Amino acid sequence: MALGFGVVVALGVVIALGSTVKMNGLAGDLEIMSGQQMSQMRQFVQLKDNLNAAALNLRNVMISTNLEMKPRFRDMVEKLKADNEKLIAELDKVTDTQEGKALLAAIKENSKAYEAIASQAMELAMQGDTAGADKTLFTVREKRLALFKAVDDSIQLRFDTAQNLAKAGASTAATSALISLGLALSMALLGALIAWQITRQISGELGAEPHEVSRVVNQIADGDLSATVEVRSGDGGSVLVAVKRMQEALVRTVTAVREGSESVATASAEIAQGNQ
Repeated sequence: MALGFGVVVALGVVIALGSTVKMNGLAGDLEIMSGQQMSQMRQFVQLKDNLNAAALNLRNVMISTNLEMKPRFRDMVEKLKADNEKLIAELDKVTDTQEGKALLAAIKENSKAYEAIASQAMELAMQGDTAGADKTLFTVREKRLALFKAVDDSIQLRFDTAQNLAKAGASTAATSALISLGLALSMALLGALIAWQITRQISGELGAEPHEVSRVVNQIADGDLSATVEVRSGDGGSVLVAVKRMQEALVRTVTAVREGSESVATASAEIAQGNQ
């Protein structure tokens, strides 16, 4: 019985600890998904937006006829270039997967090649050589396409990683729920088995159902010694057997007292007749 209670308690502890561990794991996955993957995804999106904005401002430098606006467009290109260098440096610190590092290396390589030629094209445009600037930019068209592809692939990588973490989290939660349910059902079943065993053991020690033993004892306590006390076959040490022995002993005692009283009454009558 003690072992059974111990198992029930152990199952409860296992359920609690298992749920805690799984919830901590899910919390960790959510932290990675929201704090790392989504943050990096936003940085890559910003990087792409900056590249597009820089290309637009470079185009404005090339096509603008307003000499006052050209320097402003150029300054904007330089600012966006500096912002992207900062973003790439930050991403370099937090990128930890092999695929992510390879894509970031491609971004660095293509960005460096593209920015070098773009700077030359911008200088030509500032000098009014639009045709030369356009021709120069065309030479790094493949680098620019490769740069944007690496950025897009990096964004997709973070999205896929976050999605996989979400799916894994949902799967873990479902599995944890099933395991917890199974353990809870096992605990309930074991508890019911222990309760049945306790009832059976108590019933065996009493020799009958508790209400039956109570009825017999109350009858004897009220002086009714004629009640039939039925004991189970092979029962030699239950409470009901002891009650039956007590009843039989009381019957013998009452019978002996009654017989003794009758003997005394008979003797008294004989003595009274003799005195007459």
